Amino acid sequence: MSSVTQRVSQIKQPYGGYLRPRDFECIVLNDDNVLSEQENIHPSLVGMAVDYLSRYMLERNAKKAFHISLLGASIIDDIRYAIYLTSQIQGLDKQSIICACKLCGYDVCYRSSPTRYRPVENIEPDQETINNIRIMVNRSLHFFEIYGPIVKNEITFEGGYSALVTAGDGDYLTENTLWDFKVSKRPLTTKSTLQILMYYIMSQRSIHQELKKIEFLGFFNPRQNKVYIYSVKQLDKSIIEIVSKDVIGYDASTNEKGMDTCLEKECNCMYFDDDENFDDDIDDFFAPQYLTVTETAQYLGVKRSEIYKLICSNVLDAYKEKNKYKISLRSIEDYIKHRKLMTNICGIICGIGILFLGVIYFLKKYGTL
Repeated sequence: MSSVTQRVSQIKQPYGGYLRPRDFECIVLNDDNVLSEQENIHPSLVGMAVDYLSRYMLERNAKKAFHISLLGASIIDDIRYAIYLTSQIQGLDKQSIICACKLCGYDVCYRSSPTRYRPVENIEPDQETINNIRIMVNRSLHFFEIYGPIVKNEITFEGGYSALVTAGDGDYLTENTLWDFKVSKRPLTTKSTLQILMYYIMSQRSIHQELKKIEFLGFFNPRQNKVYIYSVKQLDKSIIEIVSKDVIGYDASTNEKGMDTCLEKECNCMYFDDDENFDDDIDDFFAPQYLTVTETAQYLGVKRSEIYKLICSNVLDAYKEKNKYKISLRSIEDYIKHRKLMTNICGIICGIGILFLGVIYFLKKYGTL
């Protein structure tokens, strides 16, 4: 089972993509602001801060806007500090933006793994980064003044998921357009367009009636201050059929209402808030559910040869992609837990042995032995 972004990363698209980026109409929203080229925190944190602060400014509910961050903080029992940071967010002043960036550091605990967490106290955006975030949030607010109002946000597609694609959500729905935000320096990519195409196809099978009114697919990039729009009337039916079957995995097991096999069996699938809000930069940061041999060796602090031995002995779960192994992060974490357990057991055994030798020494010296 995969999320939308995980599934997109597994697909080799035809030349130009299933949905070509060049077919989107590009509209530039000019303003007088120029972003600094220098930012001192990871692009993923900047992207999340822009996204969450935009949501906050639209609804003025910090706990709702940063709920993923709060979930991440709760996983590592740091919820008290996270709530304090949330209480400090009052707008787009310097302190609010700094606290927002720190809060975003908790997301990795929820989206990926607590083992990837780094202390949020060390996240200190400089003035240039703060200014960039403020400009991009204001651009997002201006975007909604033009293309809004928002009908729904954090859109899920219950009824449209499949046994293969079990998670994924869109960013915003306006009256007739499904929007996805990308905070990236890169041009629009085929991964992004396939992602929103999957959302559209799933929306038409979902149980949510408001999604049946979608006429356009759109992207907004506040870093570039560009809007990309595509009319679904342009979609080729054959492309919809191919993506439905080969990418999403709809088949004969899907009923007329679009309720997938997974839902019909009432399995407890969780619809996580995906990384797709923040483009490929974020996918790289959260480190995906799979690591390369080199990354795994660095992660475990061992040689690459040791990783190959663990793969061959089936200790680590891996698959080959373009002649390179991709190793499951979950299996790596299981291995770490097992290694820690064995270390603890060995420590206990050694401790008992030392204690036993000490008792023998004591008895020999002062006792009857």
